[in-house]
Amino acid sequence: MSVVLSTEDVGASRKAVTIEVPLPAVEAELQRVVKMYAQQVRLPGFRKGKTPAAIVRKRFRSEIDQEVLERLIPRYWKQAQAEQSIEPLLQPTVGDVQLKDGEPLVFTATVDVRPEVEVSSNRDFDLPDSEVLVGDAEVESFIERLREQQADWDPTERPAARGDQVHLKIREATSAPSETAETAEASRESAAGSGAEESGDADEAASDDWQDLTIEVGQEGLWEELSLAVTGLEKGRTAGFERQEPQAPQAEGAEPQMRTRKFDLEVLEVRERRLGELDDAAAKALGFDTVAELQKRVHDSLLAEKRRERSREREQKMLEQLVERHPMELPERVVEAEVQSMARDYAESLQQRGVDLQNAGIDWKDLFERMKPQAERRVHARLAVDAVAAHDGVAVSEEELEHALAQIARSQKQSTVAVRAALDRDGRLQELRQQMRREKTVRLLLGEDADLTRDDHTHEHSHDHDHDHDHDHDHGHHHDHSHHHDHSDHDHSHDHDAVPRAGGDEAQVEEPARADEDPSTP
Repeated sequence: MSVVLSTEDVGASRKAVTIEVPLPAVEAELQRVVKMYAQQVRLPGFRKGKTPAAIVRKRFRSEIDQEVLERLIPRYWKQAQAEQSIEPLLQPTVGDVQLKDGEPLVFTATVDVRPEVEVSSNRDFDLPDSEVLVGDAEVESFIERLREQQADWDPTERPAARGDQVHLKIREATSAPSETAETAEASRESAAGSGAEESGDADEAASDDWQDLTIEVGQEGLWEELSLAVTGLEKGRTAGFERQEPQAPQAEGAEPQMRTRKFDLEVLEVRERRLGELDDAAAKALGFDTVAELQKRVHDSLLAEKRRERSREREQKMLEQLVERHPMELPERVVEAEVQSMARDYAESLQQRGVDLQNAGIDWKDLFERMKPQAERRVHARLAVDAVAAHDGVAVSEEELEHALAQIARSQKQSTVAVRAALDRDGRLQELRQQMRREKTVRLLLGEDADLTRDDHTHEHSHDHDHDHDHDHDHGHHHDHSHHHDHSDHDHSHDHDAVPRAGGDEAQVEEPARADEDPSTP
């Protein structure tokens, strides 16, 4: 017997499904919930577990009704979804709930679905196909950066220059007079996390506390004001510098105000980098037996990274053309959910870099608006790929799914059975299968091997199908909050979903840490 009373289109990609839960099912669930409450509650005049069901029902009516709804609505929505072959893009919004004594439960689930798309038969794409090469100069430059990280430092009496290591002591001299006690405390914590010593008070008096600090002058991720302040200073010399930073608006909707932070410093020692000859001994210090082995491994590593970048570039170009061939009206709620997801990722990345979000002066409303075009591109690309997958009958085999689950299990040191059960319990197994189908479809569109059980794929797909490199969310906040070298990883995953991807076990030469992207870009 169908539980769906009616299905109505309420937009280009929204459906309102009215569902009826049979009265016997409602009454049976109601009895179970009342019994559960009766066993747990204690009411005056009754021993625990001995309160009559009618009294429990009357006393806890609203709580019991809510529990019944929370049990029945998901169950019967799932049944209706199967009956109507609905593939929702998001969890439905539930409304018009009617739960009355002696009557069936009726509710309406409004859900976003994939818009109808006329799939193009054109599968020819204009993609870059030039050969990927690595030159000797690139290998030498890479090795030089590796050696610089392993270099020794010798004290020098000359003034500090860019590239030198400087040991200094530093303190924050002033705090903004307009700060409250709370924001002053947050400012001190920020300064401490940045390598600058906390100031004692939020007034014009400089703190007597100094903090020792060692920096590399001009290092990416280091405050430029600090680099400029120490450049040209010899051991024993002092200097001061100022830094402009936004502070949180005092009222909602107000423009962020800038504050000036002032610092004092004294140079304790200047050191210059000492690099020896590049010989087998130097190669051994980097973990290789000979210079030739080091050069080959670096060459191979750079070539592999260039090939991955070329694959990402080809995928991005293909998706751009695929989107152009498949115009559609995007589900607004899905776009909004994507913006929220991007904003959460951005906030988490800032917090991982030590940024105090409450005092960062970020205009979140403006940020959401600036993220929206990128979110629309992501959603459009995903839906276009899904449309092609459905049209072409692309499917993920059980063998491919098991292979993916085994990879996850290995990475989490769990059994495949446990991983499958956990994903299925959380409703994420279908999401994993959907992500894998997208990857398979993208590979087919690119003319690549689409067997997801192979471990020798070098193509790293963005299962979010975005790959935007415009990084259009730079608010001018570098947010490094660190006088130390900011050797954060700067994730180059380009919005990859967490779909398991096979990878070889061959050792890789890691890129020397550097801050070559603005960490404020999500």
